[in-house]
Amino acid sequence: MFSAWRDHPDATVIGGMVEVDNPTSFTQRFLEYRNPLIPAEIELARCPTFRYRLVRQFRPPLLPKSEAFAVYSVVGANMSMHRDRALDVGGFDENLVFGEGEEVSLCLAARERYGESSVLIDPRVVLSHRFDPSMLKTWRRSFSYGRGAGERWRKQSGLPSLPVVGPSAVIGALIVGIFSWPLGLLVGIATTAAPYSVWISRNGTRRLPTTIAYPLAAFVDDLVSMLGFVRGVSRRRGGTSSDRLR
Repeated sequence: MFSAWRDHPDATVIGGMVEVDNPTSFTQRFLEYRNPLIPAEIELARCPTFRYRLVRQFRPPLLPKSEAFAVYSVVGANMSMHRDRALDVGGFDENLVFGEGEEVSLCLAARERYGESSVLIDPRVVLSHRFDPSMLKTWRRSFSYGRGAGERWRKQSGLPSLPVVGPSAVIGALIVGIFSWPLGLLVGIATTAAPYSVWISRNGTRRLPTTIAYPLAAFVDDLVSMLGFVRGVSRRRGGTSSDRLR
């Protein structure tokens, strides 16, 4: 981390990569496949199209592995910042709920003030994160992330940050299933498995028998996140409207 700051003294925020520490359980190996703590690429700050947002969930972008690169946002689990510059752009918003993106809002403010190169990821800075081995807790975390995304969308509108693979599989299966239920089922399975196929081809991972369940676990993860999003959108703070008026 010190080397990263020596190499990029003009940065405001420098983050790193997060990997799963000692993956032994099914859940921890699944999180190697679907790591929720991956930096958001800089293209998201350049007015990306709906198509780009859609495709990136089926085919996640390849991030550089040898040189520092600008990002849309760092990951809160592995980040550092120039204190004075971070405070100069407002610091963290303490009113945000978990998953609403306190690091995202800080990175946005830093880029607006100091430019794209002020928010960087240095791939040399790697954190081994001890994820809980429970799949139930993984889905609870996804629900909380979804709720935070719903809160953010309720305040800011724009394109919501939603998982699309699971819902796309359901919608595609229902539409095709009107004409042929076996074909509809095949479409749903193929849609769910598409990101898994990309991951396999990129990483050349050993295909353990349990990995066949990863797309199913990811499907449930998407639906849980969607439920969290709905909860965040419908959340009402500060009591009823009359209470706030008083």
